[in-house]
Amino acid sequence: MKVLLVGSGFIGTALLNKLVQSGYPVRVISRHLPRLHSELIESHQMEVSEALLHPEIWQQADAVIYTLHQDRPNEREYDPTNDVDYNLMEKVLEQLNQSSCKTFIYLSSGGAVYGMPQTTQVDELHARKPISAYGESKKRIEDLLIENSTKSSFNTLILRPSNVYGNQNPDRITGIINHLIKAVKEQLDFTIWGDGYGQKGYLHVDDLNALIIQMLQQFKSQAGVFNVCSEEYYTPRQLLEMIPDLGHNINSSFAEQKKFDVFQIRLSSKKARETFNWKPRHLLKDYIAAHLNNAIDS
Repeated sequence: MKVLLVGSGFIGTALLNKLVQSGYPVRVISRHLPRLHSELIESHQMEVSEALLHPEIWQQADAVIYTLHQDRPNEREYDPTNDVDYNLMEKVLEQLNQSSCKTFIYLSSGGAVYGMPQTTQVDELHARKPISAYGESKKRIEDLLIENSTKSSFNTLILRPSNVYGNQNPDRITGIINHLIKAVKEQLDFTIWGDGYGQKGYLHVDDLNALIIQMLQQFKSQAGVFNVCSEEYYTPRQLLEMIPDLGHNINSSFAEQKKFDVFQIRLSSKKARETFNWKPRHLLKDYIAAHLNNAIDS
């Protein structure tokens, strides 16, 4: 199976490593060339908009995995007429509908698309009511993909991961977990936005990518939406309390809750677990402990 990977950020780079380790030939479209070098990798250093001018890049790919989202969460109002990511996806689908693609996997969001949860446990049928422009964009792209799946010849899978953490390039750290570790190691002040009582789920990037590999091998249906979460839930205050238990100190402060941030959400991954016999293998506390003690994460 030949895979086309769009985007090589934090998740995309980790996924590229996993695909190569699993023996998949991978064609990559990214502004930043991956550091991993392998005869299985064919790199195209360019914007996706530029890649769309080269139909040959999109041909002969059995599966396409789309990890890219150019806009980042912020406080601006959503403007559907100026949604760069949605407009780009429309053009990507035009290209894929003419290709030999058999499976398309899109990484959405396990928090932003739902907004503030209306139930304790959030499954895939929960209403989507985004409170941010980022979430609105993800929601519209999901709807576009679902509509396209009714007329396309390829399987469409939409993944909604929770807060993803894992080893990252020190120059491009993202996410609360890796910022927490950096704050402890470098004795920096760690800022919590809001009161710190909002509970969320976390997911190691290797567990997410293990599921994606299984989906490439097993998925048969025309379309599917899956939450992806380890179902380990922590509040920011609980994360802080974990640090002294591991033998370290941390300085923290509190700031006003960001209006575009979902305060708390508990995703259910029951559907993904049962459909693919998937089980997360990484524990958040073990990951934090290993990195605070300079152990190598496996």
